[in-house]
Amino acid sequence: MSSIGHLFDRSSSSIYPLLARTDGIRPLDRRRSRLALTLAERKEISRGLKARLSLRAIARQLRRAPSTVSRAVRLPEAGVPAEAGSGLSKSAVSRRFKVLLRAKLDE
Repeated sequence: MSSIGHLFDRSSSSIYPLLARTDGIRPLDRRRSRLALTLAERKEISRGLKARLSLRAIARQLRRAPSTVSRAVRLPEAGVPAEAGSGLSKSAVSRRFKVLLRAKLDE
């Protein structure tokens, strides 16, 4: 409070009531980076894998770098929660994706 008051040449005792009335200083709304894959893009990757498309073909459809798609398949737990009600932990979901990826690459 004193640092805020100092910036406005006021005492901290005059700043506190104002912040208490407005519930303090509101933080900025959180936004995902535009570089992060959206949920729709992740679903499209899943559909592409089921359709047996290559990672490069999926990346072309999404207009993303192939490495981005590859990373999303390799590390699905990065920012993606395990399906609700599936009873699977993130590591179990990750193992399932890795098994599916290996099977796709072996074909």
